[in-house]
Amino acid sequence: MYYKFVLMILLAVIPGVYLYYFPVYCGRQKVRTFILGSLSLISIFVLTQIITYKYNIHYMVAVITFSYAIYYAGKGWGLFIAAVLILYDYLQFSSPQQFLQYVTYITIITFVFILSHTRFHMLDGTRKILFMLSNLCTSSVLLILFSLHISEEPFIFLRSGNEAFETLVKCFVFIVIVFLSYSGILKQEQAQHYRKKYETIKESHDELKTWVQVIQYAPFAVLNINRDEQIIYANQQAYQNYDRLSEIDVQSTRRQQLSHVLSDASYPVVSRLIQQVFETSIPIHTTVQNEEQELMYSAIPIYSIDKDGLHAVGLFVQDVTELQALRRELDRMDRLSLVGEMAASITHEIRNPMAVVRGYVQLLQERSHVAQREYFSIIIEELDRTNQIISDFLTLAQNKREQKFSNSLNDVINELVPLLQADANLRGQMLVVELSDQLPPYQINESEIKQLLLNISRNGMEAMQQDGVLTIKTMFVNRQIILSIADTGLGIPDELKQKIFEPFYSSKRMGTGLGLPLCANIVHRHNGKISVLNNSQQGTIFQIHFPLEEQLLSS
Repeated sequence: MYYKFVLMILLAVIPGVYLYYFPVYCGRQKVRTFILGSLSLISIFVLTQIITYKYNIHYMVAVITFSYAIYYAGKGWGLFIAAVLILYDYLQFSSPQQFLQYVTYITIITFVFILSHTRFHMLDGTRKILFMLSNLCTSSVLLILFSLHISEEPFIFLRSGNEAFETLVKCFVFIVIVFLSYSGILKQEQAQHYRKKYETIKESHDELKTWVQVIQYAPFAVLNINRDEQIIYANQQAYQNYDRLSEIDVQSTRRQQLSHVLSDASYPVVSRLIQQVFETSIPIHTTVQNEEQELMYSAIPIYSIDKDGLHAVGLFVQDVTELQALRRELDRMDRLSLVGEMAASITHEIRNPMAVVRGYVQLLQERSHVAQREYFSIIIEELDRTNQIISDFLTLAQNKREQKFSNSLNDVINELVPLLQADANLRGQMLVVELSDQLPPYQINESEIKQLLLNISRNGMEAMQQDGVLTIKTMFVNRQIILSIADTGLGIPDELKQKIFEPFYSSKRMGTGLGLPLCANIVHRHNGKISVLNNSQQGTIFQIHFPLEEQLLSS
């Protein structure tokens, strides 16, 4: 009866229907696998143990369910189902021959499908169906060959009394059911695969879009350059930094050359940098001094997905002028700290014996002959000069906060004008003082500001010849008090402007290199900033800024 065969087919494809609507790889995989394995066990058990007919075609149909269990629930579930079926048949068998045939049936299909498990999952859709049908045929042939040896009447496909046409029809329906069942499951798998692939691509696209925005709006210039030194990409900062950079056409084969964009000074260095990256495929970094800026160029290799080797070089251009200035300032502070340690350790040890020596020299000077007193005077002067150097050491090393009072910078300058005027007259030079009437009061330490003025002013006088002009000027611009001390000397070369504030560096033959570092410390303690400029006529301008906002914040 065909309706019995249809009933068996429907019972066999129950796990397949579950797989179609609830794939194993969706949701919680352990739960899905447990449900699929349980359904397969129940279906096989009903087909091979409970339903008993004149024909044994249901054994062949049960192979469909067993394939679901092995391929989608896993090898463990396949072995578990086989063990349960054999154990149950052992407890219920009616004859040894029947039990042997059933065990052989379970063993053969388990062996065939477990061996083919890994290969099945390596194939794509249509090949999986053909592979499944070939496994069914293999297991059926093995069962037939085995049944021919143990019985005169094979119990799987060959049965006496069966009509050939009915058997062929059932086999055809069996193959069609297997094909339709697996094709539906594979379509569902393929749909899930494409859905996951789309989600992965979408996530990658969103991530790539985010990184493109990060690079596009990065606070440093980014340029992609090919082997011909043509610019194939530039971010927003690059267009702001380089006026000669024109809009890049991605489809164009004639792009703008790097030599047309970079300045003449930096191009040779950057060109060698890019060629080295193409040759070595190693990221390289270098720093170039460009007029008033210090730029760091970082070149990294960019590999193409479709082509072998390097596709381009990514050039990152960052202004590190402030960073390098901060680094130099830290180095200067380290040296000042070293000076402080030296001064603290040797000052008292040196001053005491020097005071004793000076006292005895003065005593000898008073008792010596008049002609020899000049020599003692020279000794006393040198001792006093040495003592002054030690005092400069101490002042430079002091980090304690000096007491400050609200005062006008103009008043401090006016107190020093007679002393500076006398020095200028002795040298045959001129002193010009221009003080602003709009100068607000400022929190200053009067003795330190006087020392600052004296050191810079006397340095300027020593740098000038006769008829030189020293100009002291105060201004109030953009809520900043500006003190300017200008001379008409020979000037300071640009490469030495950063070194003059370093301890122990001096261009004078008898200089100690402590005066200007001491001035820089005084300015720093007053929350100011000191800079060295070139005089428009001749000489040097020391310009000191005291911002009112910085003073309010520090107070």
